[in-house]
Amino acid sequence: MGCYSILLGTSLLVAAANEYHLLKKYSFGAAEGSTREYFDYITVDSAARRVYLSHGTEVKVIDADSGALIGNITGLKQDHGVAVASEFGRGFISDGGQGKAIIFDLKTLKVTGEPLLIRMPTA
Repeated sequence: MGCYSILLGTSLLVAAANEYHLLKKYSFGAAEGSTREYFDYITVDSAARRVYLSHGTEVKVIDADSGALIGNITGLKQDHGVAVASEFGRGFISDGGQGKAIIFDLKTLKVTGEPLLIRMPTA
């Protein structure tokens, strides 16, 4: 009985995995001032319907429904990840190139602070 349940569960997972497909493709230009082109972590704020794309020297903020560019958070050197704290109206970016965490306002996308860090996280 236990083996059957595991096999059935595995079959359902495989069947579900085969149902993913590409809905739409979006293109973005190179990040200004970046020496290499890359995207790092992607953060989705489902409540605000925004997608935050770590993109070299900037974070691109995209409307999750239309794919339209809402804005850019610039002035970074090598950003990695974005964390969203909607209850405080703030977002946080780890910038490994500057060895800093960047705090920004979720509505305006303006940088509001750079706390002093003893050791910089890599992501």
